[in-house]
Amino acid sequence: MSQRGISVEQALQLRSESKHLEFKEADNIDNLALKLKVIRAMLAMANNQDGGTIILGIADDGSQTGCSDDVIKTWAFEDVSEQVSKYADPYVTFDLEVREFESRKFIRIYVDEFESVPIICKKDGSYADGKIKSKDVVILKAGTTYVRSRKKPESVPIPSQTEMRELLDLAIEKGLRRTIQLMKISGGLEAKVENIREISELQYKKQVGQL
Repeated sequence: MSQRGISVEQALQLRSESKHLEFKEADNIDNLALKLKVIRAMLAMANNQDGGTIILGIADDGSQTGCSDDVIKTWAFEDVSEQVSKYADPYVTFDLEVREFESRKFIRIYVDEFESVPIICKKDGSYADGKIKSKDVVILKAGTTYVRSRKKPESVPIPSQTEMRELLDLAIEKGLRRTIQLMKISGGLEAKVENIREISELQYKKQVGQL
């Protein structure tokens, strides 16, 4: 693709969500339930290899409604960035753009995969549902690592050792690449790479053993 992630045109043609694609309804960022669900999707996409794309302007029933200009104004990059930073540790990097397709406007958020360590939610996030009296609906939970489920396209806490291993493998690979780059600068690469692999595998086994 010429751009990172899935384009609006491609997403609307696919008409279905996937591990790397999620649709959300069109509404203001002040809609707390929607905002928290978008943030949860961003945390999960960031823990995906190659990240993922979120498109706002598609209803739950699949209707491609698009977003009004008033809605678009509330999803300014700076505002979304500020909201995400309240829940993500470390920070999530992403791009946000508005794309027009067949006379309707859609908000496209592309989330990069994590830079060095997986993204963890650092703050609880819930909203009051009028249908459920005296009980808030919890969307985000502090200390939780969210991923995209292998079973169906949704953002969930790590559901099994399979997803945990995938995430750890990705983190170990990134750490190994960074260390090799540092060794290339300092010299002595050949003698040290095997030791790094052994250390990485020991760390991996230790982390898996703590599940």
